[in-house]
Amino acid sequence: MLVPSLVPLLLCFSAQLVSVSSSPVVVERAASTCSANDIAIVKRTAPADPVYFCQWWQQDVRTRSPFMEFTPTQVDTLCKCISPIATTGPKCKRKRRRSEIEERAADPNAGRSASSCSAEVSVQFTEPWRFCTFYTAYPRTTSPFKKYTASALTSLCKCAITKPSTTTSKKRKADYHVQEDFNDKYQEDKYFDQASNSAEAGNNQQQKADND
Repeated sequence: MLVPSLVPLLLCFSAQLVSVSSSPVVVERAASTCSANDIAIVKRTAPADPVYFCQWWQQDVRTRSPFMEFTPTQVDTLCKCISPIATTGPKCKRKRRRSEIEERAADPNAGRSASSCSAEVSVQFTEPWRFCTFYTAYPRTTSPFKKYTASALTSLCKCAITKPSTTTSKKRKADYHVQEDFNDKYQEDKYFDQASNSAEAGNNQQQKADND
């Protein structure tokens, strides 16, 4: 059984432990263990603004990684090196849920090809497929890139990772076969026309010879 007089001391000691673990000195020491090569990879992969990206990353607990080279825990450590003090992101206002018709009408990437959208994402993050798969895995209310809102980036990413529909592929294949059949029929008709003309010319020559 604890002596009552020791309880305040234990509480004070626990508070000091929490304070030390979150102090800037501890964060700085953790940052000093980062590999310069790994930091360079993060900065190269998110070239637009790696500090802004890392500040966004540190706003939440991440269970997936957009980086091919790093796990979420490794990204946590590297982002502490790149941006030791995590800042609070913009507050998100709640909006009414828009209907599907409104969503489609407001989609700025409707009709664009996946390669075009992917190329646009790669300006912000050089592993677009990895990033967009990560970003669209959950509904997002914030964006790691200054240029895009969460809704705009979600739309762009969905466009970038959308595979061509099977219906379109089948239609193109069907159109190809129709054209192929048309070409075959054209060649066949042309052959019979030539054969018919040759036969008619032969008959005319024979008739002329008989008349002579």
